[in-house]
Amino acid sequence: MFNALFFKNIVDLSSEAIIISDVNGVIVYVNQKALQLFRYEKEELLGKKIEVLIPRDSQDEHVKLRAEYVKNATNRPHGLGLDVYALRNDQTTFPTEVSLANITDNGKMYTVSIISNISKRKEKEQRIQDFIIEQQEVKKAHIKAQLEVLKNQISPHYLFNCLSILYTLIDTQPEKAQVFTKKILETYGYVLETKNKKWVTLDSEISFLKNYIYLQHIRFGDKFDLSIQEGLQDEEWYILPLSIQGLIENVFKHNSLSFSKKLKVSVCLKDEGVVVSNTITQKRYEEKSNGIGLKNLVDQYRLISSKTPKISADENKFEVWIPLFKNKV
Repeated sequence: MFNALFFKNIVDLSSEAIIISDVNGVIVYVNQKALQLFRYEKEELLGKKIEVLIPRDSQDEHVKLRAEYVKNATNRPHGLGLDVYALRNDQTTFPTEVSLANITDNGKMYTVSIISNISKRKEKEQRIQDFIIEQQEVKKAHIKAQLEVLKNQISPHYLFNCLSILYTLIDTQPEKAQVFTKKILETYGYVLETKNKKWVTLDSEISFLKNYIYLQHIRFGDKFDLSIQEGLQDEEWYILPLSIQGLIENVFKHNSLSFSKKLKVSVCLKDEGVVVSNTITQKRYEEKSNGIGLKNLVDQYRLISSKTPKISADENKFEVWIPLFKNKV
């Protein structure tokens, strides 16, 4: 059939494995590289179906693909080939890239398969993939450790503030101290419960906030008014644990509270986030900041999201927007 000696010599010298089969998938020609790759003698392959070189669990599918290719034969350039597994004579398999072309001789069509062993390339790709995964895991572990540090700052800080208030109530208002102790247990239970969580529902955060505000009313009396947007708990959002509480704690820390000039605080939805805003009642003497409050919250958001809190202020009002999420990120 292929009687051009020059043609045969060129194909045999190719560094790629080349196999030619007819429309029925019968092998009519193999070059030396193909024999070496598949570990066959020429007589063992000629006249056999091409599926002899395909793993058994893929042979039926390959018959269908081959039939479709014969009906719509188009060249598949090298480098754009189909990655499949091939079967050697000793029943071992290896990943290959197969490029296809069709030729015609004496009115008959034949398929030329150019086969490359891509085992080394696959191994390299796997090493790269493993390295990427490993680096991602290292990054996740680092972020988790950083979040843990930040959350551990919040937890003792919250408890310290509560115990400080309780200490002053025990002698002066023992009955309030008992109620206050009960609420501390309830709210601090939430603090411990959410300590290892990245996100909580807005509903659970608002429920905790209401208990927290109850404690602050015992602490400050009616020196402040706090309004929470109606229906806020009905919204299906996720938020960073203790984030709203932390902002309101900052409000109390940095403003003066008095009966003559009540501090106004509000919590509402805005632009897929929660806004905590307050009137400014400047303290005569500003307390020294320990850096745990707003900076901590911003740092936590930067670790887990591209969305971070936004701060705005003028001489009368201070406002912080923190992002909400429809799904846990």
